[in-house]
Amino acid sequence: MKKIQNTLILAFALAFVFMHSCKEAETVSPDPVDTTTTGAKATYALDAAPVFNASCATSGCHTAGAGIGSLASYDNAKAFTQGGKVLKAMKHQSGAKAMPQGSPKLADDKIAKIEAWINDGYLP
Repeated sequence: MKKIQNTLILAFALAFVFMHSCKEAETVSPDPVDTTTTGAKATYALDAAPVFNASCATSGCHTAGAGIGSLASYDNAKAFTQGGKVLKAMKHQSGAKAMPQGSPKLADDKIAKIEAWINDGYLP
């Protein structure tokens, strides 16, 4: 009787250990990838949109429906940046009005993300 009792206690202990040690692995979202240095293709969602939303598609500027051109959505940004004038403006090059208007030129890494998005074929 003692042997059966010890066996049952051991079986329950092992079952308890196995049940609590088999957890599903935590899913961790990876950090955004800097596509300008990894060789990956630049996309609107990961590369261009964060720059446009923080620096261009702000109140009174290149928001949705803006008569001066919108950078607030993929379709609008793609249409507005074709032709090269937006990139020239961001780089403060001649032939375009320097942007962002009334502010210093954007950091080179931000401009590089926009340029990579354009050169990689305007991927969404």
